[in-house]
Amino acid sequence: SFGEMALLLLGGKMIEASAQFAAALASLEVSYGNTHPRCTQVAAALGSCLANMGKHTAAEPHLRRAFRAWEASLGPEVSETIGMQCELARSLKEIGKVEEAASLFKQAVASSKVALGENASITLERACYLGDLLHELGHGEEAEQQYRWVQAKQRACLGEKHPETLEVQTKLGDLLTETGSLEEAEKLHREVWAAAQAEGNEAKAMASAVHLASALQKRRKFAEAEPLLEAELLWREKVDGIGSEGFLASVRNFARFFEDQGRFIECEALYRRSLASFEEKLGADTDHPSAMSIMADYAQHLVLQDKLEKAEKLHRHAMQKREARLGPDHPDTLASLDCVGALLQMRGELEAAEKLHMRALAGLEAKLGSEDPTTLRAMANMANLLACQERWPAAEAMHRQVLQVREAKLGPDHEDTIDSTGSLANILVARNKADKALPLVQHELAWHEQRYGKKDERTLQCARRLSDLKGLLGPTATTPNARTK
Repeated sequence: SFGEMALLLLGGKMIEASAQFAAALASLEVSYGNTHPRCTQVAAALGSCLANMGKHTAAEPHLRRAFRAWEASLGPEVSETIGMQCELARSLKEIGKVEEAASLFKQAVASSKVALGENASITLERACYLGDLLHELGHGEEAEQQYRWVQAKQRACLGEKHPETLEVQTKLGDLLTETGSLEEAEKLHREVWAAAQAEGNEAKAMASAVHLASALQKRRKFAEAEPLLEAELLWREKVDGIGSEGFLASVRNFARFFEDQGRFIECEALYRRSLASFEEKLGADTDHPSAMSIMADYAQHLVLQDKLEKAEKLHRHAMQKREARLGPDHPDTLASLDCVGALLQMRGELEAAEKLHMRALAGLEAKLGSEDPTTLRAMANMANLLACQERWPAAEAMHRQVLQVREAKLGPDHEDTIDSTGSLANILVARNKADKALPLVQHELAWHEQRYGKKDERTLQCARRLSDLKGLLGPTATTPNARTK
């Protein structure tokens, strides 16, 4: 019966419940036809069950079927319809259909305002999630509007210090940090940090300190940001442990802080210190996933300093440990394989590098899909190899593909997008398309100036590239008002 299946769900027996829901749906469709209300009810339950199991691709058709049926029979502004619409949108987001998910959530938020009222907590929750989707899509202005609207409502209904108010304030602050409204971003994050400290909640205070440090870092207030990151790292190690995701994220945040300032000695010391903690607590031959991630990050840091021999040794060690623990086709193993290929490419061993890149890229596409960040990194490395082999059309096409996906998913000013922008510009120059490369390098330089400052060597190197490019173009070189031109 439906009640028995519901009990399975309550007991956490998702697999058994989904099997019974599927069998019940098939039986009901035979007895009553596809459009019967009971069929819709069971399809909704099956879709929800599959979504809760993380099987969003399998859940999508059932959730979509239930939503469309209830939209037609009950109307778009009924709570059951809106709830199913949101559940469908969340599954769509999980399988990469973010544009459609955002469109559905826009409709759901509008319907919630009518059906439940603008001040209803579920309306505000949905509006905030819509802001998250718009942020992910790179629609900064729309996302900002959503966050500000939700923040104003929550301040009025819940108060300025309520956890839900502070949560959306943090999201707004992060968005403003990304879009360059740094003074307001710092102010918002300081308020959240102060509220967490006043509450005496150390976990919240440490989490908010990281967001504040990011805004301070963008404002080049490094002296204020550094103790916040240091304190958060020590707290993560003590409370969460070195094997936690929180500790790994803290190491990466602090390492990026040092790299952005060109403080490579401190950055290397941080990586060594972190790996030493793993060796001390887990043994010198540890293969813990977080330790291998830090080792891989350390190797990439060494590449920045042209310490290629040591970097290759670390990458190969991480690759061997990951292969032994996770298997040869695990994404982490394939990512290490791709990094080794990139190092071989830098040493001029192009044939050996190509074999590793092809194997890594094929495996990552099969495991993660062509738009996953790890796959895109492998694709960019493959495009760089094609450029080294002077296979210019193929290199340009692959770099364009990577850039297009990164712009859509991360926005034009994300670090990975900027990396693709510079790579594509280099290919265009090599193919005598300097005029098309010009706006790309101009955008790249503007980003470097904002990120690192005008006197940083990375910014100066980019400025020299732009100067050389304008020299190639002569008096015809122009400076567009916007990159899109």
